[in-house]
Amino acid sequence: MIRRSISIGLITFACFSEAPLVAQEASKANEGAKGNDPSKAKEAEKEGSQPVFYLRDKSKIAGAPKFESLEVNTQYGTLSIPRDQILKIRFARRVAPELKAKIDGHIADLGNEDFDKREAATEALREIGIQALEALRAAARSTSEEVKNRASSLVEEIAKRTPEASPLSDETVPGLSGTDDEVTTIRMTVKGLIPLDQFSIESRYGELKVATADLSGVVFRSTGPQGLKIDIAPSYQPPGNWLDTKFDVEKGQRLKIEASGTVNVRNYGVSSGPDGNRDWGGTTFQNFPMLALVGKIGKRGQAFLIGTNHTSKTKAAGRLYLAVVTFSPNPGGANGSYKVSVQASGGE
Repeated sequence: MIRRSISIGLITFACFSEAPLVAQEASKANEGAKGNDPSKAKEAEKEGSQPVFYLRDKSKIAGAPKFESLEVNTQYGTLSIPRDQILKIRFARRVAPELKAKIDGHIADLGNEDFDKREAATEALREIGIQALEALRAAARSTSEEVKNRASSLVEEIAKRTPEASPLSDETVPGLSGTDDEVTTIRMTVKGLIPLDQFSIESRYGELKVATADLSGVVFRSTGPQGLKIDIAPSYQPPGNWLDTKFDVEKGQRLKIEASGTVNVRNYGVSSGPDGNRDWGGTTFQNFPMLALVGKIGKRGQAFLIGTNHTSKTKAAGRLYLAVVTFSPNPGGANGSYKVSVQASGGE
């Protein structure tokens, strides 16, 4: 396996029995900070801007993880991802080594020649439940018809009675099945195993130790709005030529885009800012003003006018693309550029 580094980041976690109490105390402290004490208000505001760790018992912990970058083992090698690049982490369900050994033994007995042992193994796996689900899904692909049939039946039964549900909203951190953890960064999504067994969270109550097996996910986006600054030349013209900003937004985020600068079509003595030139008529892209700055979210997204200032709530997740509406009388004659600043914050 080749080891390499890229500019993104990852995690692995573990948990403790007092986490629900910590979350409740943190909630009470935040309520108290809404009073007239400025120092308490500032503490609450600071805590509200920190990453939020979601536990499988549906409690939450707000705090800063004590790492600068985290590693994830992928099929392409080990990647090291800086913390400030992470938007969200989802954790696959962990199974303790001793329990995994028992599950593997029971699955092996699903194909035992002794009928009573097959029945006993089936009942044991039924009682273990959701922690045996991934191993049973693998067993359901067995070449042994007996193992395949019993495992498939158990998968269906266990999934129905204990569905993989996330304590977070479906749009924030959907439930995660499988054996790979998932890290969403400002550039891409990485899947693989986060190898750490536990890590520390620096909270207002001190350092807390959390175990991976008890974590459902972490949302880092609350650390502040994600930003981008980029220049766009008028050579990027819709409908066929869009600038890929490599900036991903999520559904429900507040998207704020500001632009400045000038582009010129010298042969026609025309100048324009990001709002476009409305002095010229004729056919333009979706009737937007010529030389106007436009955007879309996703390759098949609906184009919208940005101009010098655009604010909206995103209706879908996807990559942000930018373009400058063609000056129809002279499609290739414009020069100059627009400076664009993008901020995305919040989300469902």
